[in-house]
Amino acid sequence: MAPPPETPSTGSLWKRSFGLDEVWVGGSLSSRFLLLLRWLAVVGQATTLLVAMRLGLEFPGGRCWIAIGITAASNLFLAWCVGRRGGQLRDDFFHFILWDLLLITFLLHWTGGLANPFAV
Repeated sequence: MAPPPETPSTGSLWKRSFGLDEVWVGGSLSSRFLLLLRWLAVVGQATTLLVAMRLGLEFPGGRCWIAIGITAASNLFLAWCVGRRGGQLRDDFFHFILWDLLLITFLLHWTGGLANPFAV
């Protein structure tokens, strides 16, 4: 027996607002969900840097802030692309993931490389 369809009161509204009702749309990852994850990464990285600075750890903070700023700027560009293409990235999804991989590699390198506990 199939479960009853969700009504707005059972949670589909929050799923829709975060893009979770369409995480996989037609075999491709939802662009809104990717954008949400990328903004969450920016907030998490900035929070981690602030805590590390507060603890007095030494690392090239300027470079790390630039990398986080580039991520935030690319998020704005991604939001523009998603809006322009009707909500889906299709072929450009790979390029944004590759860009994220490059930026996180630089952040990891500048904050201790393999000695960084986040390397694992």
